[in-house]
Amino acid sequence: MDTGGAVAYAVKQLNLSGDFLLTNADTWLGAGVQDISRSAAPSMAVLSLRDASRYGQVQFNDQFNVTAFSEKSSSQGPGWINAGLCHLNADLFKNWDGQQFSLERILFPELAGRGALKAVPLQTDFIDIGIPDDYFRFCRWIASSREGKLCS
Repeated sequence: MDTGGAVAYAVKQLNLSGDFLLTNADTWLGAGVQDISRSAAPSMAVLSLRDASRYGQVQFNDQFNVTAFSEKSSSQGPGWINAGLCHLNADLFKNWDGQQFSLERILFPELAGRGALKAVPLQTDFIDIGIPDDYFRFCRWIASSREGKLCS
């Protein structure tokens, strides 16, 4: 179903209405739920990384309106990334046609194009635990009583 289809299916099956929080199951954040829940839907948590090349980047303006997304790149450098935590509204999925679609490639760029998607910058620990090496790094970090910085 891809990310959007899975969310749309859940919204339909659970008969959701109004706002809800959505998080990626393979992302660990040290904080941010309160920040994103206080934001207006639709919004996405973003993190600044020293090297964002592994992730697509999120651009936003001084009013925190998301203006563009860029794909993963081979060039290293700092940038803002989607932290995998969003505040959405069930109405975004009311016209779902039952087909698969991507939040990241379809819905979020459409919302950004209309100036409707807000960025909520977070300053917290972050790791993509969907990658085996990083999952084990996360386990070692937890076992060390969270000593040191986790995110890049």
